[in-house]
Amino acid sequence: MTDRLLVVNADDFGLAPGVSRGILEANRIGVVTSTSVIVTMPTWNVTSRLLQHAHASLGIGLHFDILTGRPLVADSSLVCAATGGFYSYPILLRRIVSGRISCRDVERECAAQIARLRVTLLARGLTITHIDSHRHTHVLPVVATGLRRAAHRAHIDTIRYPVERLMRGTDLV
Repeated sequence: MTDRLLVVNADDFGLAPGVSRGILEANRIGVVTSTSVIVTMPTWNVTSRLLQHAHASLGIGLHFDILTGRPLVADSSLVCAATGGFYSYPILLRRIVSGRISCRDVERECAAQIARLRVTLLARGLTITHIDSHRHTHVLPVVATGLRRAAHRAHIDTIRYPVERLMRGTDLV
């Protein structure tokens, strides 16, 4: 018989200090075993300090963000010139469909986010366990390829993809 491990991942560590503290508490009481960290939020200094208090049993991944926080790579097709921030989800989708998002820019932004998280984790001797993304943007064309390339270059073997069943009313399709 094979031992099985249930991984309960809590996304959005770093979205807000209260979210991060809640994830740490859920890990402390044994509910959450893994988290995905957003490194682009203005509260990154608080987030990185909170990560220093994470129990060693907590798997820590990157929650790749190209929607809500501040870009780490400024000159990029992911960045709105007018605001200096990321595009909204609908605009990002239109830019992907029209070929105005560069795979290389996604790879560069992802590599920068990996590097930011890695520096914080290395101080504790920890490594990045996986990558996923905010609002599942990593399943979109171009984004998926750029993220996979950055993960490969950083020797991160696990990319968490959403698997959901389609529902119609109360019946599974």
